[in-house]
Amino acid sequence: RELAEQVASVAFFTGLIIGLLIAVFGNLSLRNIVYFLGATETIAPFAEDYARYIFMAAPFMVCSFIMNNLLRSQGKALLSMIGLVTGAVINVALDPLLIFAFDMGIVGAAVATFISQIISFLILLFMFLSGRSITRLRFKSISRNPKVYAEIIGTGFPSFCRQILASLCTVLLNWAVKSYGDGVLAAMGVVQKVFMFAFSIALGVGQGYQPVLGYNYSAGRFDRVRSAYLFTLAFSTLLMSIFAAVCAVISPFVMREFLESPDSIAVGTLALRLQCICMPLLPLNFMAGLTYQVVGNKALAALLSCSRQGLFYVPAIVLLPWMMGLLGVQSAQSVSDFLAFVFAVPFTIAFLKRLRRMQAEVAA
Repeated sequence: RELAEQVASVAFFTGLIIGLLIAVFGNLSLRNIVYFLGATETIAPFAEDYARYIFMAAPFMVCSFIMNNLLRSQGKALLSMIGLVTGAVINVALDPLLIFAFDMGIVGAAVATFISQIISFLILLFMFLSGRSITRLRFKSISRNPKVYAEIIGTGFPSFCRQILASLCTVLLNWAVKSYGDGVLAAMGVVQKVFMFAFSIALGVGQGYQPVLGYNYSAGRFDRVRSAYLFTLAFSTLLMSIFAAVCAVISPFVMREFLESPDSIAVGTLALRLQCICMPLLPLNFMAGLTYQVVGNKALAALLSCSRQGLFYVPAIVLLPWMMGLLGVQSAQSVSDFLAFVFAVPFTIAFLKRLRRMQAEVAA
């Protein structure tokens, strides 16, 4: 328990410091950041108005994410869900109120996010302060042992790679479509949001699988590890297949809800349908990365986490637009998802064989 409190306190207070640094330096370099991220001359003023409040919310966002994972690691997923869902519901409720009723426009959307993040932070913090968490967050529990920091960084590095590469890919996508105008940029932005909704489903299922895998792998119950792996893979693939099929059918209607130009709607519809083709393949690569992360093979976990975005999407979004024009932009994500699926197959087979061998050793 003492070591667990050290890890929790290190993660929380380090995250708080990093969040404060992001808030300060983000607002000081606001204009340069939005242009670097791919904003056009017409979009940049709106991006700055929105980003200003998002940077201000950074300390609350970082700490909320950390507390959420701390609670989940203790098996208290319901408590973490209460904090996150409450903030999300408040955000959804405040958006139309501030944007339209108070006529705040894009600033209203940013303020809604800012307020909701603070509320989520306070709810999650209350879970720790009221004793509902097994661990406590205390200054005196901050460890001075470098091994604790190294373990946290090493374990979280695959997730860091996955997230930072996802952000990098968004930047590269913005740069790839800038020459086609704001309409295409908006269309691909909508496609990304829909795709992230699908990815969030796979992520949620995967995060539910992680503690089950960790508990049983550590206990030597490799039969249950295998069952959990196969069930999670089959279930998430089924969910992705259903989502992809529905999304492919309704994609024109989805685009019309967010876009006005017929050309932009056509661009977004084709891009979304192309991504739906390989969407059912997404869970295999994702599951392989999560699995190797939990069982302690950090190098392979980092490689698999980087493969989809770093090894395949970055080259695809750089080369395909040059070779195929706008169609290359629209198809880059689908191509990278297919290649990531193929890349993960041998690692998946190797892990299942390893489980079978370890199970036989336990039985013997």
